[in-house]
Amino acid sequence: MSRFPQYRPAAAKLNGSAKPAPRARDVDALESSVVKFALGGKLAKVSRNAVNKQVQRGLPITFKRGNKVIKQFADGREEVLGTIKKLHFRLPSNVRIIGKE
Repeated sequence: MSRFPQYRPAAAKLNGSAKPAPRARDVDALESSVVKFALGGKLAKVSRNAVNKQVQRGLPITFKRGNKVIKQFADGREEVLGTIKKLHFRLPSNVRIIGKE
């Protein structure tokens, strides 16, 4: 008998209506589509569309402006959730940022 519990996908069994946890290949598909959009120069547009849909539904969005993490509500209010310390990080010379030449 193993001292570690057996892995079971997270899915609630309430009335049989719960969705099973995403499988590894579903997550891989999401990651590959993000990379595909980034390499094709479409990631910014797709991201803006997702944020606009969220605002239209009346849901708040969270983003970083400068060194502050801000939560913006659909009615325009903004709440500062925290401040990030500036890191003095230098990118290695062999790292390429997609979209910057």
